[in-house]
Amino acid sequence: MQKEAITALIDAKAVSSGAIDEASLKSRFNHKSLLVNLFEECDPETQKAVTETLAAFYKIPLLNLEKIVPSPALVKMCKPEQARQWHFLPIVESGSEVVVGMIDPTDLNNVDMLRHIFRKPVKPVFIYAHDFERGLYRFFRKGAAKPVENSDLLDTTRMQQVVGGLAAEPTDQQSHAAIAGKFVRHIISRALAYGASDLLIEPMQHESLISLRIEGGTYRLFRIAASHHESVVSEFRKLAKLDDVSTGSSQRGGTSLRFNDRAFRLMMHFQPSPTGERVSIRIIDPRLSALTLEQLELPDGMETAIRTALSGPGLILVAGASGTGKSTTIGAFLRLLGTSGRRVVSLEDLVVDRIPGIKQAQFPATGMAKSAALASVLKYSPDVIAIDEVADAETIAMAVEAAAGNCLVILGIQADGISEMIARLLRMGIDRAQLAESLRFAYTQLVIRKVCPDCKSTTLIHPKTLQQLHIPSGFTFYSGKGCPSCKETGYRGTATIGELLLVTPEMSEKLASGAAGTEFYTDGRYAGMLTMFESGLNKAIDGTTSLEEVLGTLPSPQAFDFRAQLQYGLIGHLRKPSAPEAGESASLFEK
Repeated sequence: MQKEAITALIDAKAVSSGAIDEASLKSRFNHKSLLVNLFEECDPETQKAVTETLAAFYKIPLLNLEKIVPSPALVKMCKPEQARQWHFLPIVESGSEVVVGMIDPTDLNNVDMLRHIFRKPVKPVFIYAHDFERGLYRFFRKGAAKPVENSDLLDTTRMQQVVGGLAAEPTDQQSHAAIAGKFVRHIISRALAYGASDLLIEPMQHESLISLRIEGGTYRLFRIAASHHESVVSEFRKLAKLDDVSTGSSQRGGTSLRFNDRAFRLMMHFQPSPTGERVSIRIIDPRLSALTLEQLELPDGMETAIRTALSGPGLILVAGASGTGKSTTIGAFLRLLGTSGRRVVSLEDLVVDRIPGIKQAQFPATGMAKSAALASVLKYSPDVIAIDEVADAETIAMAVEAAAGNCLVILGIQADGISEMIARLLRMGIDRAQLAESLRFAYTQLVIRKVCPDCKSTTLIHPKTLQQLHIPSGFTFYSGKGCPSCKETGYRGTATIGELLLVTPEMSEKLASGAAGTEFYTDGRYAGMLTMFESGLNKAIDGTTSLEEVLGTLPSPQAFDFRAQLQYGLIGHLRKPSAPEAGESASLFEK
């Protein structure tokens, strides 16, 4: 590090001269850069101040890893051990060079080493040191069962070979339709074999992208030439019991099928676009769509709180991106309400499963707006109304007004978190007073992979991870070694990770008087709400998932002190670990 840079750090009061001298002395013996040694002794706030000061001094970009999507091609070119040793993460390939995030991009020895790894010139940029540890787990996430894109399907001959072994080009429309039909059945089989929740066909200008959504992540499956798009979509329309040719408007349909002796339901949505018809197919596993509240495996205390809130009138908000189980959760709420004797109406985009005791109605793909449908239902004064997906301000305003009266209203909203969901409603102009008066709880969730029970074993966590999170000794963590049951990934099945914000009278008053979504969320934290990350850590502690999966997939605070969270009771109730019996691990929780 240049003397001028050290002077800039001291002048900015980012760090003391004594800390610089101590880090410099350590560098002479362990051959790490001065900056890396300095960060090992600094708290996260100091690390942040030093990084931002140096980025400004050297005029080197500073990247936030939370916004970076790892490049699979670049990640395959290096190993996590190398990334940890030289403190780097591959970002993106830009032209003839590779952009690499580094804790210390001024370390020219490490930069030179990276040129050999990527076999290209390297452009180093700054990343925050406190982001690096979690970034490692996210970039080098283990066991993700990602379907490999098959680029051979870009031409008709290869497509024939994959779907039916046909060797000749189609000579008439009938044979072409037969090829497309086999191709569609092949795509569906692949989706079911990988346990996908959604199958997506997105037409582009020169090709169509076929993707799967698996355990909350979206993976590219195939690409086909744009000339094949119409015939493939036509086969899907036949399966959905619709006309072969698009009507130019949004349409829905579905079909049932069996795969590996199990029944599945495909709910298809066809939407026109400038480049062709877009197809979204939700794959319904009846075993999962019919889960009850007890079967959701919610954290301790959360189920009881939800039952209490559902027993009276008010507003329930459920947030989550597509594929996170939001509809399954609302369905579990409705199954409970269906036995309550109240008049319950559910307005759904797709009626996936019939629920006893519930009057279910499906929105038409065209025609009546959701607001008009809700207004029609409200005329009959139901006790409970549920809408599984709503985004327009008019419908939400009507729902909030009904909830402020004597009705229980459950709304599903696409949002990344509770604070974003509340902020979105306020930006829509929803009446603050009515929202504050009616809101009972807000819930958001993600799905996380569960460790495979057939190859589950204890695992050692890297000392750097333990140090950064301040994880004390006495905790046992688990991972899957990989076996045929889990397709060698180490994971099988998913669990729900959720945040439940229960609204107190004090929080309602603050919301009514002008509090923002972030303030509302902070008040929930003070009231004892577990964050998604804390819920995930509880799942890792009890052996449901691995710590690597939690660190690689869940959003966490910039700085996280495990020991402090234990002290405040945010990570379960710890009792003193006892010696485990042979072949077993000690339980860390009081039941």
